[in-house]
Amino acid sequence: MSEISIVNSGLVGLGQNALDGFDFNELESIDLSWNELTEVPTVVLRLAKLRHLDLSHNKIFSLPPGSSFNNLNALATLKLSGNK
Repeated sequence: MSEISIVNSGLVGLGQNALDGFDFNELESIDLSWNELTEVPTVVLRLAKLRHLDLSHNKIFSLPPGSSFNNLNALATLKLSGNK
């Protein structure tokens, strides 16, 4: 399983090119917990094989429209605890 973990690093956002260099076809898990994110990074919404997304303990106060998650067919776990 291919995964990225950027935990407790003061991260405030991920640009569209933030995941360049990673194989989008293999990326299955992203942990961005305990950061300063205020929204779900749109770059992760393009990851068709993403199974686990941890955005807990950030400053997210709203989610993108439901259709934004349409590409995440494999998503099994979405952690949002500790947000507003």
